[in-house]
Amino acid sequence: MKKQPKGGRAQLRSFAIEGTSSGSRIVLRRTGPWRAGHGVFWVGICFCFGMAIITAAFVVLPRVGSTEGGVYTPPSNGPMPAGVFIALGLLWLVSMGTVLFGINMGLRRGLIEVTADLLRIQQISPFSNRLVELPRGRVVAVQRGPTGLSIGATRRAGRSGAAGRGVDELHIYTDDGARLRFYAGRQSGELELVAAHLREVLAVGTRRYDGT
Repeated sequence: MKKQPKGGRAQLRSFAIEGTSSGSRIVLRRTGPWRAGHGVFWVGICFCFGMAIITAAFVVLPRVGSTEGGVYTPPSNGPMPAGVFIALGLLWLVSMGTVLFGINMGLRRGLIEVTADLLRIQQISPFSNRLVELPRGRVVAVQRGPTGLSIGATRRAGRSGAAGRGVDELHIYTDDGARLRFYAGRQSGELELVAAHLREVLAVGTRRYDGT
């Protein structure tokens, strides 16, 4: 059995199929929202905290009243402008959506089974249950690859700053050129271990990633 990567929870074990054929089974357990996706959950929490401050500034403070330069300004009892209300609502949707996305990634678990003639991949999360079954002969490449999502990217003076930390996933290529994507946000070392084991069992290689 190969050594597990630091921070990973992959479990590899062999089992018998119908008493004659051997196979492989990989169990991917929940990592928890605080560890999945390189901090997507915490980014969402920070967004919500910032939105709470912004909402208070637009909703609560105008209705309290203020004293500036010795002049008292009475509180505003008028309705909030429609544009401000819509903007706050959209920003709250983005913030809460990021939190839910992080929770979904952290509570996601998986099961991969390789039998004599079949590759079965199951991905279970609070919001979905995905099961893909492929004949072994259709799989031509397995590798860890990017999701296209980066955490911590910045831009300075119109130029790209730090590229941020990429979020990885498992890529499985089939003989018709399709790329199947699984387990986004899990630890990169864990995904590399899973991909290497599947390449060994399925006797396939990797494919140059071109972003498609």
